[in-house]
Amino acid sequence: MKNKLSSFIKKIIFVIGILVLLYFLILLINFLFFQIIINNNSAYIENCLGAFFGAFFAFLFLIIGNLCCKYHNRYKKNRNALVKLSHILNWYLAVNNDNIFLLKLLIDTINKKVFYFGKFTKLKIDGSILLDLYNIDLINEMFDLNLSIYKNNQSLEIMFSAYEKDKEYFLDKKISKKNLNNSVVGKLDELNKLKKSLQLLDNKTEEVFAKVAVLMRDNTLMDWFIMVCFKNKKYNKKFNEKWKEELKIVQKNREENIKKSQEKINKINQ
Repeated sequence: MKNKLSSFIKKIIFVIGILVLLYFLILLINFLFFQIIINNNSAYIENCLGAFFGAFFAFLFLIIGNLCCKYHNRYKKNRNALVKLSHILNWYLAVNNDNIFLLKLLIDTINKKVFYFGKFTKLKIDGSILLDLYNIDLINEMFDLNLSIYKNNQSLEIMFSAYEKDKEYFLDKKISKKNLNNSVVGKLDELNKLKKSLQLLDNKTEEVFAKVAVLMRDNTLMDWFIMVCFKNKKYNKKFNEKWKEELKIVQKNREENIKKSQEKINKINQ
């Protein structure tokens, strides 16, 4: 009852306020009518026009300033999101590469009939970053990539948990070594399929990483202004050529880093 009464009072106050504004507006129009039309006061007309245009251009500049601030803030959000996404994708590439290596090692240990004691790392998905991106094509690609990461995370967890359970049962003498070998060997097909899936994920991550690198390089304030004016939220015609060239650089850098890491490992093992 109190809420209804409060709402009713607010409506009455709003209506009274509108009526008061209309009253003063009518008085103003009446005053201007007599000064400009009836009395033909040219000095007053000039003053009114000067005041009007001064207020009009001040209002116009205010609107333009607000729009510029709005677009600049959106540009900064998109730029920061691209930088953050670049770091995330770089981390994905490093972790996924380790998971592929560990999965190969697991498959080798099963074939050699020995135990595996490594541990896989799940890729963390940050879906909130998509809200700050502007390019629709990139958003769609990141959504597909996140979905692939989620599926591979689930597959890794299921397969590794099953292997760990078989190993635990054997160590607790709940199953024989023969049954253990039969169980883990039966998982080889699924593990090989998972290895291929992780490799595809790695390739897709490389591509998205290259595209983000191109967008970061081409995303100047002027490019952003043109893109917003023409409402271009997708990759342009030259983009395919650019990201494919960038992909070659990314792959070359990764190969060099892997080679350097292997050389360090070999020095340690000597």
